[in-house]
Amino acid sequence: MPKKTTFKVTITGTGIVCAPARGTWNLTVVDLVARKVVFEGQNIGVNEPVDFSYKTAFSAQLEAYADWSENADTTLQLRIVASI
Repeated sequence: MPKKTTFKVTITGTGIVCAPARGTWNLTVVDLVARKVVFEGQNIGVNEPVDFSYKTAFSAQLEAYADWSENADTTLQLRIVASI
């Protein structure tokens, strides 16, 4: 995501891994502008809701990293519902 002006808002929401059905995920989201970890979760399984809340600075640039527990290639399907 490119850098965005955010005016110090708080983003709250829930994320749910929708697929794949097997394995677990280690997920990390960082704000590259503030150099802060926004979210870090380990061993997250399918349909397991994960809540988050983050107060931005004047601007934010979020980047996400995902590691799968299985030794194969796949595509992470993640549903995020958030509000500011």
